[in-house]
Amino acid sequence: MTLPLLIRRSLRQHLLSTLVTALSLALASGLLMTVWALKHQARQTFERMDGGWDAVLGARSSKLQLVLNAVFHLEASPGNIKPTDLATLAANPAVREVVPIAMGDNYQGFRIVGTSTNHFTDHEYAPGRRFRVQEGRLFDDGYREAVIGAFAAQRLGFKTGTEFKPYHGLNYASNPRDNVQHDDTYVVVGILEPSNTPADRVIWIPVAGLQNMAGHDPATAQDVSAALVKLRDPAAGFRLDQLYNKQGDKLTLAWPIGAVMAQLFDKIGWFDQVLALVAWLVALVAAASVRVGETDTSRKAKQVREGAADGLACHPEDGLVLHDRLVLLRFALLLIEVAKGLLKLGVEAQPSIERLTADARVPDH
Repeated sequence: MTLPLLIRRSLRQHLLSTLVTALSLALASGLLMTVWALKHQARQTFERMDGGWDAVLGARSSKLQLVLNAVFHLEASPGNIKPTDLATLAANPAVREVVPIAMGDNYQGFRIVGTSTNHFTDHEYAPGRRFRVQEGRLFDDGYREAVIGAFAAQRLGFKTGTEFKPYHGLNYASNPRDNVQHDDTYVVVGILEPSNTPADRVIWIPVAGLQNMAGHDPATAQDVSAALVKLRDPAAGFRLDQLYNKQGDKLTLAWPIGAVMAQLFDKIGWFDQVLALVAWLVALVAAASVRVGETDTSRKAKQVREGAADGLACHPEDGLVLHDRLVLLRFALLLIEVAKGLLKLGVEAQPSIERLTADARVPDH
């Protein structure tokens, strides 16, 4: 009887247990590696995708909220900053670039953000890379014109010449009757090239257009939600931090952005631990299943050897089948050890953002 036939008979005889063990091993290995990969990639993406900015200046609030709101367009604005504060920041010799950000409206869930044209013409969101228009042109300040991020344009079906009326608020209600639409009509004059940044999901309009939109409070018409800041040198961040966070009491400077985003993962670190715990539990169950199968196989192999020694009748292939089964189970255990080793290697290789930015972190006040 050939070896492949013996293996086929063994697998047929233990088909259910073999499938369960194999699936358990695959699930455990997949979960372990997925948890690490998702955590590593998400952290790396959020901490490096700062849009080329060093800091965010906004109303007194959490630094994390400021960064999520102004850079990633995920949070609500904690308040406004006055035009005098914006002018003072721009005049500071430590500051190279200042771009105002104003928000408070949306169109079908995509945020409408007011800004200035130098956000696109002068600023580099990555070294050597500026935002570029792939269709149309940039908006003119003072006009009801809009430039659409690539992803937003694709999802909304916007093209140059498309007209739309913004909705009040940052969120779009599932029930259309719950949404309040402005009377102002904007026309799309340009669509940005994909940049793989949060800007791809934004509808950009002139900052004055959002400030003076019908339905907004005239008393705050000149205010902005935040200011994106590019510093002349890293040491400037310490001076501005001293000025706004320690000496001042009405504004907050979120700097450096990478260290601020690390706080987000510190707050949701328990979720990664839960996923890792689930993965290890699955691996433990799989290992226990393999161990039980190995013990049972060893016991049966011993019975075959004792029967043969006593001259009892037994099939000659039984020993081979049991031996093959034992080898397969040992190989499965080896796979578990390999998965554990890969996980450990990945964790050790992951850059420690906390250590790199520990000296630059500044607690919220």
